[in-house]
Amino acid sequence: MLKGSARTQPDPQIEGYLKTGILVLIVGFLGGCALVPTPPDAEITLSVFFLDVEQGSSILIVSPSGVAALIDAGTGQSGDGPSDAEPVQCIRDIAATIKGFRLRHIIATHFDADHIGKLDDVLMASPAVVSPDYRLYTRGSVGTSTSSGDSYGYIESIGPDHRSDIVPNDVIDLGAGVALTCFAADGKYVAGGSVQSVSLSSNDENGRSVAVILSFHEVKMWFGGDLVRVVEEAVAQYLPDVEVYAVDHHGASGSSSLAFLQALRPEYAICQSGQENGYGHPSKNAVERILSVAASGGGKPLFLQQNRGNPDDSRSDDSLAAGIADPDGTGPLAGNIEVVTDGYSVTITWPGHTTTPSETTHESAASAALSLGSRHVLP
Repeated sequence: MLKGSARTQPDPQIEGYLKTGILVLIVGFLGGCALVPTPPDAEITLSVFFLDVEQGSSILIVSPSGVAALIDAGTGQSGDGPSDAEPVQCIRDIAATIKGFRLRHIIATHFDADHIGKLDDVLMASPAVVSPDYRLYTRGSVGTSTSSGDSYGYIESIGPDHRSDIVPNDVIDLGAGVALTCFAADGKYVAGGSVQSVSLSSNDENGRSVAVILSFHEVKMWFGGDLVRVVEEAVAQYLPDVEVYAVDHHGASGSSSLAFLQALRPEYAICQSGQENGYGHPSKNAVERILSVAASGGGKPLFLQQNRGNPDDSRSDDSLAAGIADPDGTGPLAGNIEVVTDGYSVTITWPGHTTTPSETTHESAASAALSLGSRHVLP
């Protein structure tokens, strides 16, 4: 739950949201992967970068220790428009601004091309991009995936020295009090002190997505790849509330289920999708569900789109978004989004907006705690 004071610069696009007393710092960074200047307290902050890969997903997490984790490395290679931000170049640019940067942990949430299309480029990049002792975590065999291409084959070729399966209750320690905890993978999910599973068809790649919660002191964020409703609803009762929700499956109508959202109660929802997508992402129905659930701090969550929806597709409605990050539509400038937190307050940046940081608290110790059984810390 977030508490705060007034913003520093008015912005009519988010006026209604800010009247709730929930505060965000929003400053811009444009083009390619140009970055916001590092704040003075960067050594005690966690940064999460949503890279503008158009119709796909790629999210870089950097802990105060400098240890980083990458969740997916997607691209627009599936015909839905080229990426505005290339993951390798973005990581290189970010690494150059952060002392002790070390990309050590990489999660492939599942094996669809829009989530792993550039993963081979990342894994084969120089040590300035990826640490030589990196670990790649996947949900298991790629055998059920319908994806193809270089990344797909490259992942299969990675041996046990660099690749591990990730399962519910596994924890990735990023140092400085930052952790990624797996809540779902390969159709299995955390169920209090046990792990249970849902029945999925053999070709349901989305339903097998890895889903994790990032935690740093009192702040939590959800990342669930292309998770589908049946898994969301199964795991919902075991979830804490979160501050930031990386919207499942690019805002597809078959995800972001009501019971799931009522468990997360996010303050902010960030949707990665591309303007030229042919799937109706983000779905108007999904966005309306997100906005219908009161955030844990009260009022509506702030819904951000990385890109506009397809203007020729009535299934999406850009007017529901408080902000759209990409500054030039199908042009070359990137709408990268950055979330920064010290574990107690949250700051969000996207091109052209500025307000004041917020304070974050949780309604109870139970909501702040992760409901887990036996935890297994991954190497």
